[in-house]
Amino acid sequence: MKRFSTFAALALVALAVSAQTTRTIYLDANIWATDDNPVFAVHVWNTGDEDAADYWMTKVDGNIYKADIKDDATSAIFLRKNPADPEVETNIWGGEWNRAETSIPTDKNQFRITAWHEGDDDKKPSVGEWGTYGDTPSDPQPADKVIVKVKKPAGWEKIAAYEWATGKKDVDLLGAWPGTEMQSLGDDWYGLHVYADANLILNNNGSGEQANDYAVKEAVCLENIANKQDVSVTTDCASVPDPTDGGTPPPSDPAKDITIKVKKLADWAGLSIWAWGSKDATWQAQFTAWPGVPMTALADDWYEFTVKDDATFMFNDGVEGTSNKTEAKTSKENACYTINPETQKNIEEQDEHPLISVDCSTVPQPEGVEVIRGGESSSLQGGDRGRLIFHNGQLFIIHDGKMYNATGAEVK
Repeated sequence: MKRFSTFAALALVALAVSAQTTRTIYLDANIWATDDNPVFAVHVWNTGDEDAADYWMTKVDGNIYKADIKDDATSAIFLRKNPADPEVETNIWGGEWNRAETSIPTDKNQFRITAWHEGDDDKKPSVGEWGTYGDTPSDPQPADKVIVKVKKPAGWEKIAAYEWATGKKDVDLLGAWPGTEMQSLGDDWYGLHVYADANLILNNNGSGEQANDYAVKEAVCLENIANKQDVSVTTDCASVPDPTDGGTPPPSDPAKDITIKVKKLADWAGLSIWAWGSKDATWQAQFTAWPGVPMTALADDWYEFTVKDDATFMFNDGVEGTSNKTEAKTSKENACYTINPETQKNIEEQDEHPLISVDCSTVPQPEGVEVIRGGESSSLQGGDRGRLIFHNGQLFIIHDGKMYNATGAEVK
């Protein structure tokens, strides 16, 4: 069906509704209204283009919007629109982000968006369900959980499970992207209790690689996990233990500090770090908005930052709104990187610079204080020079990529 409308057409509709019976329908934007301050419209019709009409929707309260439409309309397309797009001012289809097409029931008057649905249409058709305005919506509960065990690929530091479902199932069943980190079961096997009748995306904890969707129907073991590739089902997992606590990993040791050093590109203004995923909430709280936190300059365009060993991190030029960024990384120990000046496409088809690991002993050491006394069981000796830092109420010396306390003992 060809559907196009302008404000002129809307004016005609406004005149027409005064001479015909109308009814009020409501939209519970739900996940459509979580960000970007969108605006909403609805296109309705009965049998074809000749009786179609368009309406802007007005906000009632919270995520609820309404429009007075012609009473004989039997079908509708709800539209989520970008308010910053200039076409929104002249064309009800301009600036369209998402749409949801549905029949209009006679006994219900509120349509609630329940899930995104990534279809062939680049406007991302979404799905929803009809209810009655004023009723408190109840999120339908997903199916029972089943155990999924996964053989982690060698190149991934971590593996996370993200699940989504359409229709009457919740969105982000295992939490927002990248989902829930899976529990180590030994020998590179990982496991988690996930929802059946849902779509599973295994990923390297949001670090840029993810396998193709896998439709979970029952307990299963999966292997051959690779970026943008289908996973394989295997029965070679009889000896692998089950994950505990309904898929929630048991308590682990606190996240540890590690030092990351990066050499910025010559044409970058500076170097900032953006990080996520650490269970250390206090440390994680400093990353409130892109481009993140400026790193400490050393010498010869090298920069450093203390990160947590459970965090995922990436680097950028520190300019607000910048698209100059590196790939994401994780590390369990001190690490040093240079940045490849050539970009590559990530899973979201965005440009990013690969990071190249280098030997930290080649990185220039900053000038600092002279060590008066070395530790009895450490490599720090009197006369060595290091950088004095104040951390968590204590003084430490950074020397040759390692941290020492005031007595000269190495801090692991």
